[in-house]
Amino acid sequence: MKIKVYSDIITRYKPYGYGVDSSMYKFLYDSFVYSGLSHGNSYYLSIFILFIVMLFFCWLSNYIAKKTISRAVYKIVVRSQNRWDDVFYENKVFSVVSHVAPAVVIMIFAGEFQLWRDFLNKFAMIYMAVITYIAFDRIIDSVDSIYKTYEVSKEKPVTNYLQVLKIFCIIVCVIIAAGIIVEKSPWTLLSGIGAMTAVLMVIFKDTIMGLSAGIQLSANKMLHIGDWIEMPKYGADGEVIEITLNTVKVQNWDKTIIMIPVYCLISESFKNWRGMYMTGGRRIKRAIYLDMTSIKFCGPEAVEDYKKDELIGSYIESIMNEKAACAETNTAGGGGRPVNDEEAEKSLLPGVENKKCASGCQSLTNAGIFRDYVYQYLKKHPHINANMYLMARQLQPGAYGLPVEIYAFCRETEWTVYEDVQAQIIEHMLSVVPRFGLRIFQRPAA
Repeated sequence: MKIKVYSDIITRYKPYGYGVDSSMYKFLYDSFVYSGLSHGNSYYLSIFILFIVMLFFCWLSNYIAKKTISRAVYKIVVRSQNRWDDVFYENKVFSVVSHVAPAVVIMIFAGEFQLWRDFLNKFAMIYMAVITYIAFDRIIDSVDSIYKTYEVSKEKPVTNYLQVLKIFCIIVCVIIAAGIIVEKSPWTLLSGIGAMTAVLMVIFKDTIMGLSAGIQLSANKMLHIGDWIEMPKYGADGEVIEITLNTVKVQNWDKTIIMIPVYCLISESFKNWRGMYMTGGRRIKRAIYLDMTSIKFCGPEAVEDYKKDELIGSYIESIMNEKAACAETNTAGGGGRPVNDEEAEKSLLPGVENKKCASGCQSLTNAGIFRDYVYQYLKKHPHINANMYLMARQLQPGAYGLPVEIYAFCRETEWTVYEDVQAQIIEHMLSVVPRFGLRIFQRPAA
């Protein structure tokens, strides 16, 4: 009874193209029938064995194609001096082509499966579309890797644009696959996507905003790979190591990794230290506090001693010459006599007749000489950039004494070297203060 049912099924579907038509299937089918199996069992068993044979040939064709392509490409890569083919070989761009062979085998065997012919053909075509996408994806990764070997990649990264290209390839692959399944032209499906623009805008909102922000960052040269940026809101204080379509990856100095949305760098403020590296100077801005009770006028002996110093000797000479010229002017005009003591302050008080005494007629103080010493020391320091701002200035006196601040730029921008230079300068200032009869203010212990 079962044999008659299976025979009726086969006979019923034969006029519709699902009968015993192919030579390979007919050979397997007849072999099982004549071996004593029923018509129904021989039909399904022959289909199963044919499916196993197809899988075997898929594996065999892929293996042979991969070995052949790999050996041929390897010989070319070894002989070539170009870096491009090495990167393509490392990213297995050429080996992915070998996966086309199984798709061809499936399309060849599809005719042997009358019930599954359309399904297998569609599967093979979709498989080839996916393989094509994978090949393009690896090509894009290879181009990105090659581009990063050039110095210009730090100023103008293209990773975000390549990621957009990847998204475009995915969309094309999905449209082609959908067109194969529904048996319609991809252009017909593309025309229907226009009605889904609003939905796509919501889905790809971050991508669109990231692309727009990335273009602005690149066009305005706001951010490069390797820049040191600070963005306290996101806890970022370190070096930019990667700029992608949606995020900027920052490695902090404590080796933690921070991901910042690209569009946040456009809508919010951040500090970029690139200008420091470009100008070749890293700012030193440190102050020491002098005890104001130790500031006093310098006597003749102290002045003569300071004149022997090679750093401030010329400064003392210029001040003394200026005072002598001022004294001659005042004496000739009857305005008084040269001053080098507390009377200097009285002679400069409002209401005192000394109009011919210019501002150059000033008494020397140990704080002023110390300040000029620091300036001359910085000016001749080998690690200080004398072509940039250079000052040893006084700040507003306060409860902690008189601040004497260094404002200079170190030639060395590397962090460790910069800190070492800065420490050397401060330590020298602290050690030389007693020479000028000054004291460093330090809060007494409780």
